[in-house]
Amino acid sequence: KEKYPDIVPIILSGNTETTDIEKLVKSQIFSYITKPWEINDLKSELEKAINHYQIKKENRVLKEKISTELLLARDFQKTIMSNTLIKNFPINSSVTYTPCSSSGVSGDYYEIIKLTDSKVVILLGDVSGHGIQPAFISMALKSIIPFEYFNNKANDSFSTIDFTTWLNNRLCDYLESYPGIFLAFTCLLIDLEKNECTCTNAGQ
Repeated sequence: KEKYPDIVPIILSGNTETTDIEKLVKSQIFSYITKPWEINDLKSELEKAINHYQIKKENRVLKEKISTELLLARDFQKTIMSNTLIKNFPINSSVTYTPCSSSGVSGDYYEIIKLTDSKVVILLGDVSGHGIQPAFISMALKSIIPFEYFNNKANDSFSTIDFTTWLNNRLCDYLESYPGIFLAFTCLLIDLEKNECTCTNAGQ
């Protein structure tokens, strides 16, 4: 089993001691056939074992493919999410990207957008679920929000309520194909001239 982990063990034995059979079952044998055996029964067990082997092999290949895709998604997401800090702004900030330990990716979204020399918007979102699907939705937000909203709006009249209303309307259509996915979101506007912080929370 060390050399061939996909091997499917079948025991053919005349030993009917209960304790020995229990040991064999615990050692994860595929089937236990007692002597004397019927040839059709033996053939049937062999066919089941071959099918089981093929399924195990296909599952291993699929797991390796998923693992490779998760590594690519992790590296891509880390690169995108790490380029978040703004420069030449009076508030010091730092960002640490920490993906989900089980999959290597996450549905977390964050963005810091400088509106003027005294105004900055901080966006925080959490796409429900784990794995590639929420991760790619959070990556979609990285392009949808800056390019569709902030490139087309006057920065001096930014409103957290107007923004979250727009985002809700925009995502309702986008997420219609993913009925199990929803998004919790917070929008913060920091105004250093007025010494104010305005916050709008968008529920799920």
